[in-house]
Amino acid sequence: MHVFGASQGESIVLKLPTGGWGVVDCYASSLQDPAQNATHRFLVEQGAEELEFLCLTHPHEDHYRGMSRLLEDFRVRLFWRPAAMSGQRLKWLLKAARIDALRSGADRVVEDADELERLFRLVKESRSRRNDPLIPRNAGLGTQLFPVRLDPAAHFRIWALAPSGNQADRYEERLGKCFDADGRIVDRLPYSEHNIVSMAILLEFGETRLILGGDVVTPGWVDVLNEFGAGRLSAHAVKVSHHGSTNGYCDGLWSAFGENGKPVAVVTSFRRSRLPQRAALEHIREFASRVATPCLPAVSREELPVPLSINAPVRSRKALRDTFSAWSDSQPCPTGRYSLTFDDKGRCVDQQMTDSAGQIPL
Repeated sequence: MHVFGASQGESIVLKLPTGGWGVVDCYASSLQDPAQNATHRFLVEQGAEELEFLCLTHPHEDHYRGMSRLLEDFRVRLFWRPAAMSGQRLKWLLKAARIDALRSGADRVVEDADELERLFRLVKESRSRRNDPLIPRNAGLGTQLFPVRLDPAAHFRIWALAPSGNQADRYEERLGKCFDADGRIVDRLPYSEHNIVSMAILLEFGETRLILGGDVVTPGWVDVLNEFGAGRLSAHAVKVSHHGSTNGYCDGLWSAFGENGKPVAVVTSFRRSRLPQRAALEHIREFASRVATPCLPAVSREELPVPLSINAPVRSRKALRDTFSAWSDSQPCPTGRYSLTFDDKGRCVDQQMTDSAGQIPL
C-alpha cells in the first residue's frame, strides 16, 4: 500500500497479492510532464505495464488529475467509479464541469475540466478494445469489486463500502437541479457535493484488512455503519477519509476500525482547505497505533490551528493568511510516499517513508 501526497491531492498504488497492480485516485501537478505524476513515475520504475484496476473515488480534481495518463500508458483491465456517475448523470457532471470552467476563465479550472472529459472518453474507447476490453463497474455500498466473479472463498477480495444508495440518490437529485427541462444550466453544483458520492473500499487479504476512505463524509459513514455493519470494519490500516477533516467520520466509526487492534492511519493533506484538522487528528489518534502522512511539512504543527474555510470571502481568507502567516497555495510542497507491506495475517512486515513522508507528532 503506497500512499502519495503533497500539499493537495492523493493517490494510492497497491501491489496485489495476485502479483498485479491497482491504483486508487491520482494527482499530478502537471498534465503535460509525466515526471510530475508521482503515480505514473512510480509504476514505470516498478516495471508495471498493466493495472488490474483503476479506481476513481469521486470527481474532485485532486483525485483525478493525471489519471488519463494512466489509461494511455498502461493496459487497464477494470475501471471503478461511484454508482452515481454513469449514463445521464455522467453527462450532467461533464456539462456542469465544462460550464463552471468557462465561467471561471481560469486556465487551471479549464484544464481540470478537459482532464475529466479526457478520462471518460478514454474509458469509453478502451471498452471497445477487440481482444481485451476494459470493464467499467459502477460501485456502491456492498459491491464486491474483485475478483470479478463472486467468490466468497477467495483469499483476496475488494469491496466497495460507499457510496450508499441514499447518497447516490442525493447526488443525482442535486446534480439534476443544475439543469432545467431543456438541459440548460440554471444552478452550479457546490464543490463539496462531490464528496457525498465518494467511494471507499475495503481490501481483504486472508486475515488482513485495509480500508481506503476516499473523501467519504459523515452521512456516508453513517450509512456504512448501518448497512455494512460495524463488526465488518476492523482494519489493520486506514487511509483517512477527506484529508483528515472533522466531517470525514461519524460517531463510532474509528472505534469500529480499531475493534481488533489499533490500525495504522495514513492521512493526506489538502492545504488549501487547511486539512487535516487538529481535532480530527486528535480523535483518530485515540484509535490508531500511529498516524502518518506522505507529506509531513504540509501538516506541520504551526499550520494546523489556522481556522480558514474555502467558502469564506476572499478578503477574509487573505486577512487570515496575513495574520497567521499561513502557507499559500503557491508555495510548493514535495510529493512524498508512505508505504506499508502486510502479510496475510494482519502483520505489517515493512514500512517505508520517502521524501517528505513521516509520522505526525501529536
